[in-house]
This record gives sequence, C-alpha cells and structure tokens, in this order.
Amino acid sequence: MKRHFLTTLAASLVLGLTTSCSDDADGPGFTPFPDEAGDRTVLVYVSAQNSLGTGTQFQKKDSIEMSLGAQYIDDNDRFIVYIDDAENPRMYRFVKGQRAPYLVRTFARDANSSDPETLKDVLAWTKQYFPSEEYGLVMWSHSDGWLPAPNKNYRGNRAFGIDTGEGGNMAWDVDITGQMGASMDIDDMAQAISDAGVHLRFLFFDSCLMQCIESSYALRHVTDYVLASPIPTPGYGTHYTNELRYGFFSDDPVDAARTYFSDVTSGNYAELYGNDGFAFAAVKTSELEDLAAVTASLLPRYVRNGAQIDMTGVMAYQPYVYNYYYRPEFYDLGSAMHRILGPADYAVWRRQFDRAVPYMDVSKSYWVGPGAYNYFTRDEYYCGVSGFIPDIKYTDNASACLYGDLNEAFRQTEWYQDAGWAATGW
Repeated sequence: MKRHFLTTLAASLVLGLTTSCSDDADGPGFTPFPDEAGDRTVLVYVSAQNSLGTGTQFQKKDSIEMSLGAQYIDDNDRFIVYIDDAENPRMYRFVKGQRAPYLVRTFARDANSSDPETLKDVLAWTKQYFPSEEYGLVMWSHSDGWLPAPNKNYRGNRAFGIDTGEGGNMAWDVDITGQMGASMDIDDMAQAISDAGVHLRFLFFDSCLMQCIESSYALRHVTDYVLASPIPTPGYGTHYTNELRYGFFSDDPVDAARTYFSDVTSGNYAELYGNDGFAFAAVKTSELEDLAAVTASLLPRYVRNGAQIDMTGVMAYQPYVYNYYYRPEFYDLGSAMHRILGPADYAVWRRQFDRAVPYMDVSKSYWVGPGAYNYFTRDEYYCGVSGFIPDIKYTDNASACLYGDLNEAFRQTEWYQDAGWAATGW
C-alpha cells in the first residue's frame, strides 16, 4: 500500500524537482528567498550522476519523502536540496504548505559534484541566500569511507561520491574514459566546507561506510557531529519524511541518527531493509583529539616494530574479498581495540571513546555479503565506528586491490599520525 501511494504521488511531486518551481504562493509578493536569517539551514547535497541516479533513481524517491516531510519545517528553518543527476544540477527550497519545492537555482552546464570546488560553491551560495544561526549538511551518494579514490582527478586519497560526468555511463559508475567516476577526497571536503565559511552543527552521511574514525577525525574542525553508518547502506537510505519531522531540525542533532536507525530496524523502512540489520553512530568531534591522545598513549605499548596483529574473529563491517575490490574489513573500533589492548588499558580507552560517541546502535546481526547468507554478528565490545588495522596482506595484495596499498594510504591520514600508529612501526 505504501509503495503504491508513493508511486501515485511521483507524477505530482517529482515533476517539481525536474522541471519547474512551485506555482503555489503564500500570498502576494511571496519569495522563496527569506528576508532574514533563520534558525537552521539544512542542505542536502545529492550527488546522483551515477548508478543511484539511474534505473531505480533513488534521488526521486527521496524527493517524494522530502515533499511529504515539508509540512514539518518550521518557518524559521530552511531546507535546501542540491541535485546532480542525468540533468544539469539545480537547487530547490522545500517550504511548509507547498505541494512542490521552489526551484531557486539552475546550473547552465554540468558540474562535477565530486569536485570540492562545487561543494564549496553550493555551500557558500546556500549561506548567502539562506543564512541561519547554524547549518546542517547531508551528503548523499556512493562512498568508501576513507579509502583511496580509484579516480585520481583530485589530490589526496579519501573518497566520497561518484560523478561519471558528461558522456559517462551512470549505470556502471564509469566516466567517459571507462574508469570509475571521480570521487572527493575527505580532506578536500573538509577544506571546501571551511572555505565556504560554514561551520556545521552536523554532517550527516546518507552513504556507505562513512562512520570510520579516519574520516570523522579528518572532519573534526568543520562540524560538531558526524552522523553516519560504518556499513554499506542500501540505496533507500534514510527516511526523509521522518528526518524532517524528528531529526534534521531537532535541538539535539543526534536525533537524526536515532531516527535513521529506528526507521530501518522497526519503523517506516523496516520492510524494505528486511533482516539485513543496520549500524549507525553519532560522533562528537570536540572529543576526538582527546581520543587520539589516549590511543597514542596506549597503542605503542602493545604493537611494536610493525608486528602483525591477529584480528581473527574480531567484529567487522565488511569482508575482505575480491567482490568488494579488496576493501579492508572495516573492523569495529571497539572490538579491535579490545583485541589489541589489555583489559585495564581498554577500559581507559573506552571511557574516552564513549565521550566521543554519544549515540550508537548496531543490530545483533547484519548482512555484509557478498553472498545472500553472509552475515556478521556483533560482539559485546561493539561501538558502531569502524577503524583500519594495518596488515601485511594489504601490501602483498596491493596490485589486486582497486585502492592500491591500503597500509600506505592509511599512513597519509591524520588519525594515523595523531593516534600513535606511526610509533608502532606500521
């Protein structure tokens, strides 16, 4: 019944996201551009010029949910959506009481949404025309956490998004040259946010594998909270109607994380996600440097001279298999640190970690693939945030890995430097 209802609405609501602004008005002289600053502006940055934006077209399904959720947007809040798919990018404002969003900006030509300059431009424009006391940013696309970008169009090596560009094959996520579409470096993402003059109340990733300590640490200066999942997430993503009602504009940004997990496991999206399980966490970035310092004080006591670390049986969010281009396991950081540290030192470490992560939840079991029956089970030390643990196999198998030598890539992260990994010999 729900699926039929959404399909019926598609003609009236999605059309407004692809062709024109709303014809409705609140009265004579109404403009979608406010005259004064609001309380909070939330920008959803939809990078869908890839497989998410063709076939099933998840960006259009989410736009329906946004239109249904617009009724919950307060007059002093602003909800802006940037969309880049098969058409040229455009931006909309969703307003309570309107059947369709207002088209507020069009782009004359295609833009690469993986280019940090595009993100910077969109953020700065949003701040100029929809100023508020605080800002939230939702990043919507494919992502691989901190991993090296297969397409090296940009400096650095932590990747978010895929943009296939003009002439690319969106269904296969490849650009006109046949290589995987461009991705954005996480360090460059942080710099783009900073250069736009925006400090975020929260940064919410509606994409895969982004709740890793390496990415959250890289973003610590530009946002108060990082809200993300440590596992691969289905294209359905979060339920935007409920996020607009309970999450994105809550006084407590962590409510957006709670809403996502609740909808997936027992709410509006439980049927769609089925028994796949889920994991989500909220990281409070002001506590991360203390976490790095505690980690650096403890880790070198247990790992020396580049010794191999036995991670057999440690909880993870991804298998190390060729089907996933030999991405690493994305070990649960709590489980991994329990394996590495002694009991007393782990208790010290975990106290600081819990200060840095005010919310997390992980299903008792969760699907990881690649087979239909490949599930992992959480253990008692789980924490909802992943972390990379160096291993000689990542260097030995570098030629077979889409991302190259993962040990070397890890050495380029700030977390590696600040959390004491350099002193371990790795």
